[in-house]
Amino acid sequence: MVYGDHVVDIPASAVDERFIRSVKSLIQRLSDGEPAVRTPSRGECRFCDFTSADCSNPSTRSEQSVATTDEF
Repeated sequence: MVYGDHVVDIPASAVDERFIRSVKSLIQRLSDGEPAVRTPSRGECRFCDFTSADCSNPSTRSEQSVATTDEF
């Protein structure tokens, strides 16, 4: 695996049936005609510049609403 600042060797023994299924699943999701489901966590959303009015992820908006309500 080659990263921007280092390389990690992956032994051939790590390429087992589970690994192959995971890679196959990833390739299928990447090549699908439908966009992937957005699943940001609440922690990730806190760094986003979008307001809840601009966000198209209803599950995140409801989490933000709950967090705001719990603060009162």
